[in-house]
Amino acid sequence: MAARHSTPTPKPWSADETDRLADLIADGFSFGGASRTLGCTRNSCVSRFRLISQQYGWQAA
Repeated sequence: MAARHSTPTPKPWSADETDRLADLIADGFSFGGASRTLGCTRNSCVSRFRLISQQYGWQAA
């Protein structure tokens, strides 16, 4: 029987990473560019930014 591959558990975002993401997006980076800079996936950046945008509104970027 073949082993199943499991999805890795996502690493929680630190406050510094969240601040850096907001700064990168404000500086005009795409989510893809921000993800390469931060070393995570594009989708994790999009999800995190949506979360902080809901919490802080336009001040997130």
